[in-house]
Amino acid sequence: MKKITYLLSTLLIVSCTDNGLIDTEQLENIQPSTRAVGDGKYDALGYGYNCFYADFSDPLYVQGKVIDIERLEEGRGRDQITKDELSFTPAKINEAILHGRAQSRIAYGTSIDKLTKKLNVNVKTKIGTKILKVFSLDLEATINQNSTSNNLNSFYKVDALKTTRRLTLPYTSPSRLRYFLSDEFLADLKELSGQEIIQKYGTHVMTDILLGGNFSAFYTGKYESTDQFNEQEFKAKSNFLLSSVKAGTKYDRTLFKSFKQVNVYIKTQGGTVNSSAIISQSPDGVLDNVSIDYTGWINSVSQNSESLIGIGNPDSQMYLLSDFIEDPIARIDIEAALLSLPAQEIVLSSRKNNVINSTAILTVMDVSNKEVKRPELYPIQGGSISRGLIKFIKSKGYYRIQSMVDRNNEYYLDSSGNYSVFKNDNSQLWQVCVSENNASDFMLKNIGTGLYLSSYDLKFYEKPQVEKEPNFCWHIGYSNVYGNDF
Repeated sequence: MKKITYLLSTLLIVSCTDNGLIDTEQLENIQPSTRAVGDGKYDALGYGYNCFYADFSDPLYVQGKVIDIERLEEGRGRDQITKDELSFTPAKINEAILHGRAQSRIAYGTSIDKLTKKLNVNVKTKIGTKILKVFSLDLEATINQNSTSNNLNSFYKVDALKTTRRLTLPYTSPSRLRYFLSDEFLADLKELSGQEIIQKYGTHVMTDILLGGNFSAFYTGKYESTDQFNEQEFKAKSNFLLSSVKAGTKYDRTLFKSFKQVNVYIKTQGGTVNSSAIISQSPDGVLDNVSIDYTGWINSVSQNSESLIGIGNPDSQMYLLSDFIEDPIARIDIEAALLSLPAQEIVLSSRKNNVINSTAILTVMDVSNKEVKRPELYPIQGGSISRGLIKFIKSKGYYRIQSMVDRNNEYYLDSSGNYSVFKNDNSQLWQVCVSENNASDFMLKNIGTGLYLSSYDLKFYEKPQVEKEPNFCWHIGYSNVYGNDF
């Protein structure tokens, strides 16, 4: 049986306490939370980042704080679900002083999409069988063009870096860092939708960052015909122009006469001197005459004026925000939002029949004449899932479980084990409790009674001992992010 490791649904993490509701107007007006460059000793380390826009090289897309570095340094972990305090060995942040070492990054493509795939950034983009498109929105906005490939196009990006510091968390994988999530992030997981979480915290978590200054030149142009295509020629002319600009010398304004619609977008990150500019080509092939104080800018870059300019170690992998979340329902909600999918309809599978095509499902029988029937456990036959589709709906920090069999009426699983019409009480509220035996499994606790729904007989019991948990555990057997996992 495949392990469910990601996410999708319309909910959030549920803990063992009932927090207050967020006002609806507050949710509607929520804005992405972006921090200023250089905040605090460790800058953007442990914060989220929106990789839909850029490749960790622009501090504009730094989002909310995900990792509580103070807790990490003191070894004060906690369980995401129960909030129980856990003791770990205190750890130190790794800080390397780089003394202005020079580095460069280059990438070329006939489309923005092809260029971004060559940025050589080790970032996780796969969710199930789907791949996220990352790093492109900022470049597309710069040139007001989408990622459509055209063999006549040339896109070339050169970053000249002056590095000051590298900051790395003592652990960079979610397996340990998930015990050190910030208070605000944990609270938001319980209250906000997947889309709102992404707006506030971004797509990935920065566990290894590079600080300093970045002099970035982004070149765009077109060949007159496919017969003229010469990638090396465009790169060579671009590099020559950049060398002239950096040296403060005059450049040949007809340098790109073999091309048309040439534009060069120059911007800087870090330092106290702004050297941003745009060099454009006229219809007759002549470049703008632009002077840039590169020397003044690079001399102004120091630890006092440093900025986020990339990932510290190219081998360090940046993980998806969802990888840090234990609750399978909360994870699936966020990853659905990452993939721009609607609220997920899923099938819950019992571990009772662990055989392909014979997995027990929590479902509701067909509803006729507005008669609500009890759910049943039954084997999947021929891969049919329609009778088992349900939706988890966030409510008061918990979930309502809605049957999707009858789409003309709304029925929710209640504390009697029946599907019934909406009740404004706790009888239809459920808490997801992640299993101690298997992180992809979870138990369902009814908030009204405090009892747990058995996945073996659909009866209610007191909280089971750890060794009895398999009799109460469910897993996500189907979602349209992952497909089947029977």
